Amino acid sequence: MKKISFIILSFLHTLSLLAQSPKLPPVTFEDLSMEVYSKDSLADAVIMIKKGNALLYEDQTSYNIRYHYTVRIKILKKSAYSLATTKINTYFDKSSNRLERVEEIHGQTYNIENDVISTTELSKKDIFETRKDEHHYETSFTLPQVKEGSIIEYSYVIESPFPFRPNDWKFQEHIPVKYSEYEFWNPNNFAYRIIYQGISTMFDLNRAETSGNLNHYHWILKDIPALRNEPFMKNREDYIAKLHFELSEYIVPGMVAVKSFSRKWEDVDKELAQDEVYGLDAHIKRTGLWEEIAKEINSSTTDSLERIKKAQRFIRNNMTWNEHFNYTTGTKLKSVFEKKVGSSAEINLMLIGLLREMGFDANPVVLSTRANGLVWKDFPLITRFNYVIGHLSFRGKDIFLDATNKLMTAGMIPAYCMNVEGRLIKGRNSRWIEINSSDKNTNITSSVLEINMDGTMKGQIQLTGNGYKNIEMKEEYAALEKDKFIEKLKKEHLTWKSPQFTFQNFEADSIYSPMITVETSIEDAYNASNDRIYLRPMMGHAIETNPLANPNRNLPVDFTYAKEDNHTLTFTMPEGYVPEEMPKGLKLTLPNDGGRFSYQVGRIDEHTIQVISKISFKRSVYPADEYTALRTFFTQIIAKQAEQIVLKKKTN
Repeated sequence: MKKISFIILSFLHTLSLLAQSPKLPPVTFEDLSMEVYSKDSLADAVIMIKKGNALLYEDQTSYNIRYHYTVRIKILKKSAYSLATTKINTYFDKSSNRLERVEEIHGQTYNIENDVISTTELSKKDIFETRKDEHHYETSFTLPQVKEGSIIEYSYVIESPFPFRPNDWKFQEHIPVKYSEYEFWNPNNFAYRIIYQGISTMFDLNRAETSGNLNHYHWILKDIPALRNEPFMKNREDYIAKLHFELSEYIVPGMVAVKSFSRKWEDVDKELAQDEVYGLDAHIKRTGLWEEIAKEINSSTTDSLERIKKAQRFIRNNMTWNEHFNYTTGTKLKSVFEKKVGSSAEINLMLIGLLREMGFDANPVVLSTRANGLVWKDFPLITRFNYVIGHLSFRGKDIFLDATNKLMTAGMIPAYCMNVEGRLIKGRNSRWIEINSSDKNTNITSSVLEINMDGTMKGQIQLTGNGYKNIEMKEEYAALEKDKFIEKLKKEHLTWKSPQFTFQNFEADSIYSPMITVETSIEDAYNASNDRIYLRPMMGHAIETNPLANPNRNLPVDFTYAKEDNHTLTFTMPEGYVPEEMPKGLKLTLPNDGGRFSYQVGRIDEHTIQVISKISFKRSVYPADEYTALRTFFTQIIAKQAEQIVLKKKTN
């Protein structure tokens, strides 16, 4: 890249010509009369036109980006009224006192009134700016007079002093988009890597050209289907069609050489490990900080796994997480430990450092959390990471470690970390590693119930959970406290009459699974007719509707963790009754041994029937090509669990 001299006045003139709000064609009666979008009859709204542009320019003191956005949306149903409200988030850099500004907000709503197109303008008094935190502002407005059939339209400008990471452009939304257009201009002393995500169709226009000292990119995409939220979708943002911009190199007056960000993952590994301020090596090397506690733990047991667990307990019990995410820190860990409060990076780097002091080959794994999105492995970008956990190999298996949660044990990591892969930082042996956990989310219930002749049942129900279900139950109990937790249980089980609850092992430091024991009677427990009792035996624990309602899906199904759902129900029959019909047993298996369902109904003795239902999802993620099998699996479970037991009164 050659060094370029700028004539500022000439460039500002170019800016005035290029950086203008995109123009839209007039709204027509045909547009306003549309009641259903022909290409998506389920859509409650459709983006008719979405246009934007961005121009990177130099003023007298710095480089900036000016964004223009214009959107027109057709409202088809009341459920889309929320689209009339727009929220624009902007950033403030406290250290340099630079902030993004929202300007030139305009908006209007179009309706048909007395066979004439009416226009209601957005009032300036209905535009609000709110400071969300020390780094973020929110500008919001709601367009007026919105109803079914309305067309809303708005435009605004963002003036940003942060040219190093331009905003993404989203072609796809949760509603269909008829037309999307974006343009990007940058001076050719700045070069950007442009990443295309989720774009499997051809652009209607995809042009890149250079004129003078400006690079111009221009994209148009039409008839983009909605990408709606689906059950068990990890993060919709990982799949939508969009453009992402990353600065690859630049040079400005005063620099003697180009600053390049183009690199390999090995370069990223080295920077992550050895950066003078933020390098991970400096935080986890043996410095003597953990020497005494390491000796104490090592001398307490010869069991290596128990040593690992004790190290994790020490850090998690002596530190409180401030709920800040990061993959590294510029603060000395000694001072953080003295304060007893730290970020996720500070706490987990402490754990890695302690384990190293104890003689373990522990190393950091940097990752992107689920909400932050996937890492693009084809593009070595350090900016995609926002979290770090610990890793070590033990008896041939990977163990991941996180000490931010006081309930999690060795091998367990928070749900938000379960995001496919992370980067293990281990010198020349750095590599991608699959993020997983050997622990499951296991829900267990056991019911012993006596069938009464008045339509009720009476008995005991026990609810417990292992693995991640254990954590969920304890966290919910702690958050709601006992009385509110009981009220929640009652609302979830309205047929329980005057339930009495006993709670065990809900203490944070308990090594046992939490258990809820409920002594209760159940109203309307069965139907009776002509000396017969018709009983649906799952008693509220059945899957009643298929969570995978969509017949087609092109995205993975993500349960976060492997799951098990186990229910045992034991019924004592009324005196004089015998089974007339009982569901047959069933065993199902998912492809590639991805999961199993077993259902058994049988008599234990002359007076007792037992039902055992077990569902196991052995993997946390199922690819799109297994979706049909997974959906059918749920359908078969629903049908089997809905089958009735029929009891008949014996005749003399």
